[in-house]
Amino acid sequence: MTPFELRSSLDASYRGALERLMYFNPRQHELQTGIADVVDAYGTPIIVCDDAGLHVSVDRRPDAQCLFALTGTSAGLTLAGLIVFLRSSIEEMLVLHVAVADGFGRNRRLSLEVVLVLVGAVRDTAHRLRGTKHFRMLYLPASRMTAAGGGLTAGAAG
Repeated sequence: MTPFELRSSLDASYRGALERLMYFNPRQHELQTGIADVVDAYGTPIIVCDDAGLHVSVDRRPDAQCLFALTGTSAGLTLAGLIVFLRSSIEEMLVLHVAVADGFGRNRRLSLEVVLVLVGAVRDTAHRLRGTKHFRMLYLPASRMTAAGGGLTAGAAG
């Protein structure tokens, strides 16, 4: 498996890569309806630059958080993907957006690795938070997963 470094913010030098990932991702059309539904409910994802660096938020939920996956390439650390999530209640963590950089998204195995690392990191975070029982990816509205340490298990949304 490809080794990834996870970060909650990026240096300003990643702005171009982050803009391409968020706004010009050639695979967005595959999940266009799900993306539109999440934007309607939670707001537009925006790139924020502050003292901590670059991160992604959504305009209607300032409590949304993000994680970036980076991996070493011949060009140095390269942005592979990001996940935007929030705790919607004591019991539930929501994943609002997942994006995989084009260079990784063209390879099914690499794309899956990026998604698994990011989703796994958020699931692990949810597991450590007291009271969090469910983990839901909004692009997959008919599924909900447990935040239990034994792994992700799909279940009916409730």
